[in-house]
Amino acid sequence: MELTWWRFQLLLLASACVRSLERVEHNPENNVIYCSLRHIEPLGAQDVDCGRIYVCRLEVTPKLCCHVNDCKPCLWSNILLSIIPDPEEEEDSDIEGSEYEDENSVAITICYISEVRQQERCRRLDFTMTSAASNEPLNLILVEYEDVDFGRKMVITVRSSSQLSVVDIPTLKQGPRISIQRLESVVKILVANKDKGSSEPPSLCIKRGREGRCWALANNSIPLESITDCMCFQAWTEDSPRSEYCPFENNKTEFNANVLRDMSVSVAHIKTNNNQPAMSWNLTVPCRISAELWPCQLEADGQCREIKGFRQHRNDWEENSTILWASGKFENITSWDHQQLCVKLKVDGKIVLYCQHPLERQYWSLLVLLLLILVCLTIFGVLLLVNKLKYMKGQVLLLHSSATDQQLVCKLGLLLSELGYRVFLDLWNQTELGSLGPAAWLHSKLDHIQKHGGKALLLLSPSTLQRAECYWNIAVERQGNPATYCSDTLASALTCIFADRQRGGAAQRFILVQLDCHELLIKEELPVLLRGLPLYKLPSQSRGLLMELCLESPNNVCGKLKKMWWIKRARRKLAKGVQNIFISRVRTETMLTQSDSLSLDTGDTEERVFLENEQY
Repeated sequence: MELTWWRFQLLLLASACVRSLERVEHNPENNVIYCSLRHIEPLGAQDVDCGRIYVCRLEVTPKLCCHVNDCKPCLWSNILLSIIPDPEEEEDSDIEGSEYEDENSVAITICYISEVRQQERCRRLDFTMTSAASNEPLNLILVEYEDVDFGRKMVITVRSSSQLSVVDIPTLKQGPRISIQRLESVVKILVANKDKGSSEPPSLCIKRGREGRCWALANNSIPLESITDCMCFQAWTEDSPRSEYCPFENNKTEFNANVLRDMSVSVAHIKTNNNQPAMSWNLTVPCRISAELWPCQLEADGQCREIKGFRQHRNDWEENSTILWASGKFENITSWDHQQLCVKLKVDGKIVLYCQHPLERQYWSLLVLLLLILVCLTIFGVLLLVNKLKYMKGQVLLLHSSATDQQLVCKLGLLLSELGYRVFLDLWNQTELGSLGPAAWLHSKLDHIQKHGGKALLLLSPSTLQRAECYWNIAVERQGNPATYCSDTLASALTCIFADRQRGGAAQRFILVQLDCHELLIKEELPVLLRGLPLYKLPSQSRGLLMELCLESPNNVCGKLKKMWWIKRARRKLAKGVQNIFISRVRTETMLTQSDSLSLDTGDTEERVFLENEQY
């Protein structure tokens, strides 16, 4: 039979599915006997409907077919056919007897698509079978050479059935070569690409054993104490297969200690849905191991006695990029003291004890309890002493421009809170601010602190002065009717200051605060809107600000001494806190300048210039 486009051999024999690219002897010039084979292009409807045939199975395996000294890749398509019986023919056969056997015409159409030639190519195979042979399944092997090459993917289908097979033919290219270099304290993973024509550097990943997922390895230097015997590495490029190397798998003696050291078990006492006592555990390991766990009761002599009937074995593991883990629980454990329940873990013949409370003897619990009572009494006494010396500070509303560094504002608010003031700050009340709006939120806080004798502190910054000047100009232009739209809390505060000035009472609620370490070199007078308000510079005028914020003016000597003592301590703490805030900020700015890798936005640049012009 002449083969034009396709060279293949139809073998009527039984075969098993070969799962690797093995070498087989096969002559592609062999002829096919007792059948008709023809190329189909295009594929017609009569070629799809091939009669009473049912394709039971299609298995395609790539192999290396050799004849004499010539070897080339080929596809072995194993097709299991079954002939669907015709009831009429079976009835005629029973009537006529078995004097002769009928012949059945059989046809199948198999199609191939390769990734280099997207057009589908099909061949139809016609042959005959006797009625006796048609009762048994027929196993056909079709050997294909056309378009089959190393590194290609092919799709094979049998028409008139849903059978489909996708085959990846192995490539002849070799993956990158992996080796290790062991230094004093680290192990370096070295990758050499054998494909000299590839410009892309090889990719590298790490596995925990030969099974499981391979995770990206960012650093090819691994500390020696982190090495385990299960570590495997894979390397590849875009156009090469993956190569795998497990350099430590035969050195379990040296690195087994690392595996045991990196194991951990966390234990927790819980209750089940039926309100029964249980003890949950979570085991993390660096390698897939066979572990056995069981609960035990810690005795007074330090020994942990096993509670029978709860042993569990674990061989299956969950995995992420950092660790392997497994979890479970021991239910319905009877114990006179659940706090003394622990877990024993057995790995490679070694047993390790894990407890929720790291106590080895019961009397330690009593010692800890006594120490806890002593600490609580001490704290209670200190609180009583502090309460006697504590002076009533009051409440503060901290206002600022949105362009001011939020971290700086928050640190100043925290510092005032540590001094005992109750501080209201929009940055700490975003939910309430969003629901009420800036104007309503500000008025509610102003009314609140005014009822309690508090003050509103306006933190000065370049943007604050600019907006105050702009607000005043608009007010003058509109003859006392400035814009009523308040975009943020600062705009609402300026509106309140303007209204208070009209009534002559702005100084009763608002105080200006200027930070020395964040110096705003005011060469001109303050904006008209802010003139007349008390102004305090921190940290140099910390005492004056604290005196302004004090609620009480005691008449007796004891009260006056108490106030003086508190003012003295609070002044030192406030001054030191402000200095520390800006020392930290100067260091941050210096690091940003030296790195030359980050850019500052407009607001941060303004604050930075303001800080660098400071005169300590």
